[in-house]
Amino acid sequence: MNTLRRCVIAALAVAIFVFTWLLRFNDPGGSFAGLTDDHFFYLARGWQILFGDLPVRDFVDHGAPLYYYVGAAVQVLFGRGTVSELAFSVSMLSLCAALTFWLSTRASGSILAGLLGAAFHVLLDPRFYNYPKLLVYAAAIPLLWRFTDQSTPRTRFWIALVTAVGFLFRHDHGVFVGLAMAVTILLLEGATWPQRLRHALVYGALVCALLLPYFAFIQFNGGVVSYFQQASAWAEKDRNRAPVVFPGPFDNPDGVSDEARAGGAITGAVATVRDNIVAWTFYAEIALPLLALILLWSSRAACRPAAPWRPFATTWWRGRSTPRSRCRCSRSRCCGRLAAPAVPPGRMRGPS
Repeated sequence: MNTLRRCVIAALAVAIFVFTWLLRFNDPGGSFAGLTDDHFFYLARGWQILFGDLPVRDFVDHGAPLYYYVGAAVQVLFGRGTVSELAFSVSMLSLCAALTFWLSTRASGSILAGLLGAAFHVLLDPRFYNYPKLLVYAAAIPLLWRFTDQSTPRTRFWIALVTAVGFLFRHDHGVFVGLAMAVTILLLEGATWPQRLRHALVYGALVCALLLPYFAFIQFNGGVVSYFQQASAWAEKDRNRAPVVFPGPFDNPDGVSDEARAGGAITGAVATVRDNIVAWTFYAEIALPLLALILLWSSRAACRPAAPWRPFATTWWRGRSTPRSRCRCSRSRCCGRLAAPAVPPGRMRGPS
């Protein structure tokens, strides 16, 4: 990657951060001070910490202790009230949008694909309290990529740290990162099974060591088993409170708008999109992993330089046999990871 391209990517990442920050801060959309009721569910517990209360010991913790402490730290560092929480959450979501652009660009080798990824991120309009759902994986993915290139103890430790942090933000985040690490270890090309086992054991030991103080605190304040039983019961109750409902693609809950009913061809189409954008985005989210599986299945070689004439997923609009010299995605060192995560870095380099 030449210097000019790096500068362009960095400038675009900064621009995406600024645009997303201004967009979300100036139009928060919450019911009170820009925040939703669910946000105060987390924020109120963070405020309790400021008065000396602790999760588990003094109030029920359903599995997100680090979020409470971050919320308390924001109040101490940036001022009491909702404005500081809003500004911090917007900053985190904006950072995640910039990281989404960077990761998409690295993985695809295309700045346009990175911009599309960032645009989809912004259009999803994630709630402010959901920034850990984006930040944890935005930090884990490049570390997993690096581990496939160089399986060093330092990279393994950082992945373990992200796993522990994700677990403390919400327990399932740590589980998902751990599963991704397990798959990465299994797919390490050139590693023997004893080496894979050693990576897994050391990684697991590091995660357990990082989380040991947290579990010790829980054990001394009611017990680990009771804690997870309460968290599981709370999660089940929350699922029953808001079951998953698959909306009809044109069943706008607020009804058909007047613009869609009486508008012209263009204005009516725009109004129809506005009426149903929530349902369409919902199904787009469901379709994304299925689309990824289809692309991987149709592109076994992931356009690696070692197999330049193999079909590649992103060349479906150009035909089934695009030479490597015409395939933009082969310029990315990350593209080979799609099919074989541990292909030596030297073999991933395409033309500069």
